Amino acid sequence: MNRNTLLLTIAIALAIGWNACSDVIVPDITGETVRSTSPPEGLSANNRKITFYWETLEGVSSYRLQVVSPSFDSIISLAFDTLITENRLALTLQPGQYQWAVTGLNDAYETDSAEVRNLQVTPDSLDGLSQQETILQQPANNAFLNNQNVLFTWEPLPQATQYTFQVAPTPSFTAPITTRQLTENALSLSLPGEGAYYWRVRAESNLTNTFTGWGQRKVNIDLSPPPSPALLLPTDGDTIQASAQDPDLKWSSVAGLDKDSILLFTNPNLQDLYWSQSTKARAINLDTAGISFPAGNYYWLVLSVDKAGNISEDSEIRVFTLQ
Repeated sequence: MNRNTLLLTIAIALAIGWNACSDVIVPDITGETVRSTSPPEGLSANNRKITFYWETLEGVSSYRLQVVSPSFDSIISLAFDTLITENRLALTLQPGQYQWAVTGLNDAYETDSAEVRNLQVTPDSLDGLSQQETILQQPANNAFLNNQNVLFTWEPLPQATQYTFQVAPTPSFTAPITTRQLTENALSLSLPGEGAYYWRVRAESNLTNTFTGWGQRKVNIDLSPPPSPALLLPTDGDTIQASAQDPDLKWSSVAGLDKDSILLFTNPNLQDLYWSQSTKARAINLDTAGISFPAGNYYWLVLSVDKAGNISEDSEIRVFTLQ
């Protein structure tokens, strides 16, 4: 046996051995139980922020934490249902009665039993709001919007008698654009124009003279469409073969966009849209587009969409012949 034949035989044997091992590498964990460690059974917490801990389990690649109210036997609300790879997670809960449990998962199995624990969240009225936090809902942090009219919302706190809401052009809030005292947990506001804004909310109680820390986020108002893309390849009137070059269609567009949309038509009046696709790649290979392109003439253009949803003007229209 020559050296090349020997090396080939070894490679094949290793590949077969690896494939054989990969079939049995996932352990069966159905009979196992993930042991919870904290919070302890029956804890009555006076802080809405709870950190859940559990023991790691061999053979588990992720954990599913479920928190329900008031119990798994009579679920009124599913507070949280999430998959994570760590063995801890901090959550903020509304006051109420809860049960929680953790199950383990891998690529093939899930533990079929879980340790269920009871938890009660009852903020201490003596502490008022000082041990709680205001949870902002929308807009999401650093969101890009193409409308000056913005709806701001946050989670209500049962002990709050009012909320202070502020918007400012800087995160220091040294010169707020507006400051409002509200009893509701929402406000629709028209912002002055394009740019970055910072908004924050805190809950306050006149009964206990306490307040939460500020919940703060950033929002970006963008009312301007992005520049039109510039077509690069193929040149207008060119003839191409779908598998002869890489890429088949190429263009340039400004940085920081959400996506570009490419459109292909089969007539110069752009009435018969044959195919379209959104991409960040600024290039397309027709032979891997997932659709058959018969030989003939195709008219194409590209437009850009920014993070706020503004759409550019169409690029120039070019035609190419596909052989």
